[in-house]
Amino acid sequence: RPSADAAAMTAGVAGSPGPRDAGDAAGAPNDEQSQPASAAQADLMLGMNRSMLVMSEFNEQKQDYLSSLADKVEGSSTYAEALNSCHERGARRCVEVVKLHRGVYVKAAQFIASLRGGAGDRGVPRAYADALAVFTDQA
Repeated sequence: RPSADAAAMTAGVAGSPGPRDAGDAAGAPNDEQSQPASAAQADLMLGMNRSMLVMSEFNEQKQDYLSSLADKVEGSSTYAEALNSCHERGARRCVEVVKLHRGVYVKAAQFIASLRGGAGDRGVPRAYADALAVFTDQA
């Protein structure tokens, strides 16, 4: 799902025209308009799109927690089961985000996976550390 969104959001970034020169009263194309977007503009757009997709996944997971736990009594077995299921779904979402974006996201996944020995479920739920462990062999 995220990869289709990313393709749609980044389509045309590299070939989009630069900003219009405000001093060109005739509206004729200028050098900036006929040139493709600079590499910096393309990188900025890609970074913004990645951030928006990650935020979208975060919001989806947050809503999953809220709706799944809304009618459960904290401390009950049904609450624990629902919470664990949310953790599992969230972990799968995180893996998909890392696969899509790679780079620094792989490094973040490696860091989270390394926490499993230290904090246990106090900091990062085990489902996340276990799911993201698939990235520990990658440099």
